[in-house]
Amino acid sequence: MAMQLVNELTKRVHMPGFKLPPGPLGDVLEPSTADARRGAGLIERIAHRLTGVVLAPSPDAVMVERPLLASARVHTDGTAPVALAFEAAAPNTTWIDASRASAPVAVYVDGSYSATTLVVGEHPGAYSVNIGVLSAGEHTVELRFAKDRAPRGVQPPLVAYPHGVSVTGDAALAERHAPIIELRDAAASSGPMRSAWDDAPLAVFPVVHQTMGGGRIIEYHVVFSNENGGTKTADLMSQYGNTLDVEPIFRVQLDAAGRVMAEQYQAPLHHWTKFDGERSAGRPIVRVSTTNNLVSARISTSGAERWSNTLTLRTGSLNGTEPAMTDADVIRVSPWIRTIAERELVREGKIDTRHPNREQIFSPDRYLMMGPVTPAQRDAIRAAGSVRVQLRDGRQVNGTVERDFADGEYLSGGVLLPEGVTRNDVVGVVLA
Repeated sequence: MAMQLVNELTKRVHMPGFKLPPGPLGDVLEPSTADARRGAGLIERIAHRLTGVVLAPSPDAVMVERPLLASARVHTDGTAPVALAFEAAAPNTTWIDASRASAPVAVYVDGSYSATTLVVGEHPGAYSVNIGVLSAGEHTVELRFAKDRAPRGVQPPLVAYPHGVSVTGDAALAERHAPIIELRDAAASSGPMRSAWDDAPLAVFPVVHQTMGGGRIIEYHVVFSNENGGTKTADLMSQYGNTLDVEPIFRVQLDAAGRVMAEQYQAPLHHWTKFDGERSAGRPIVRVSTTNNLVSARISTSGAERWSNTLTLRTGSLNGTEPAMTDADVIRVSPWIRTIAERELVREGKIDTRHPNREQIFSPDRYLMMGPVTPAQRDAIRAAGSVRVQLRDGRQVNGTVERDFADGEYLSGGVLLPEGVTRNDVVGVVLA
């Protein structure tokens, strides 16, 4: 309970001389046991009552009030995870405007809530949600417009061709253990949920490591559109080459037979903590609990919205012998994700084309995402302070880098191009 009192203070109280990121800061301290989580929940409910916060109804309670967009019958043998694939478009949404940023679509299986995904105007096309391992037989799946949690100016999206796909092979193993994410502010107030327009989860990808004896560790990295707390915008661009917030939030260690040996999640203050929280159909549930998108095992008691998109994969990335996936892989597969991140920067005033501070950058299209590089290449580029860039018109120009270039775990960094040159003008980088 004492921990949650601290958490509530950091969310709600202004402390002169101590600059907090745009709130809420979230749960700085993580309750470490089931009893502590129950105590923290009690304190939170009292704080909500005292401050007039109204909890949103659970997705199950409002199912019939959410307009039906499409439905399908899904057949499964009861052994493999099922991906619900569908086509969707939200033509009246744009991430540049928070009041119509996305159209949340809630998935229900046999009348029970499963997950919510965000359909965005920047990505008309294929969507896929992991609905888990279902019992053998036929199931009814419905996709409904979560209008009660959507930004106020959003109209229902267009949804077509929903169908179930049984996931097989190594992908099935990875999907079976993938965490379910309780969205930020999904049950803290009625009305639009914050994740529908701010720091939204857009993709998740696995990073796999082989262990002795033929086992492996699968680490799940979630790609958020940005972060309101944590690494500054200029540093994100220099260290990663983009301003997405890519967080490794959960890892599972498996033996050679695929049995779970250990599970951890990345709690506030970047502390990896043993997972002993709640599950749905065997999959762990964690809650986004801070403004830099770290997670907690203390989930909502009111049935909050949950995110469970299927994994973004690259051929060979699951066997632990090929190079691990990176944020660059995700951007190559889904370039619309970087568009979302850059539009969020515009909306939040984090772009200054003349004199940006560390909370801002120049126009995003002046930055070239370079990498992955080797540590030796990174060190040489840092020492030079620049890199030679080949343009489509045959010219070569110098792009500049900061001292922390490619300092992140993916060994990619941002190169600032000269004024008047954009990343679309670039055909390659000249390395010594």
